[in-house]
Amino acid sequence: MFKITEFTLTKYKQGKTPSDGEVVWAYATTRETAQQKYKAIARLCKYLEQKDPNRHEYYDGDFVELTKMRRDAPFNDNGEVIYKKSIIGDTKFHRKAIQRLARYLSRRDDEYIYFGKLPLHERGENCYILASRSTKILNDADKEKQIKNQIRGKKAAITRNINKAKKLRESYKATLFPDEYKTDKRYISLVTNLYKQKKRLADNRKSDIGVIPTVIGGHIADITHLKKDFL
Repeated sequence: MFKITEFTLTKYKQGKTPSDGEVVWAYATTRETAQQKYKAIARLCKYLEQKDPNRHEYYDGDFVELTKMRRDAPFNDNGEVIYKKSIIGDTKFHRKAIQRLARYLSRRDDEYIYFGKLPLHERGENCYILASRSTKILNDADKEKQIKNQIRGKKAAITRNINKAKKLRESYKATLFPDEYKTDKRYISLVTNLYKQKKRLADNRKSDIGVIPTVIGGHIADITHLKKDFL
């Protein structure tokens, strides 16, 4: 068994979630070297994202906006736009200027509060997200050990059920109806479940390592690199 970290770059549409998208790039490495390679991987993913002419992004508009809102307005009130001005040149300067004006007006008005901003616009529809996950890869010995542990756990569960059923049956011996345990719902449930447990144990004993996944938590997108450098 060895520990790995997988990085994936997923592309998805604006308004959707990454689970609705597709993995466009993936890379797997040992957990020890993952941190060392993270910055390089992040730069590569940023480069891949910027090559997409339809990538989703926000950008500054070409006007500033001043909004006023009543101080006792509801939480979701958008207020009223009272001033707009087209701008040319340094957007940072204009943003700070309209915000200073808003603060000045707010201090002088007891009824309204003012907000100044440079509205953002958006374009494109492709969004990208870089994600990572840590997992483990099992060899044949690990898989055999996992099967043995599963068998051991199922045998222990069967033993606990048998002991509970015996204890319940014994509790009826001191009563006037020692055979009534057979109609006890708890006893019936234990016995019924016992048959299911024995069947699962028998199936587990027939299992081979082929039924155990090589990668814990699901397949690795970077399977080519794994076969080359790990498997």
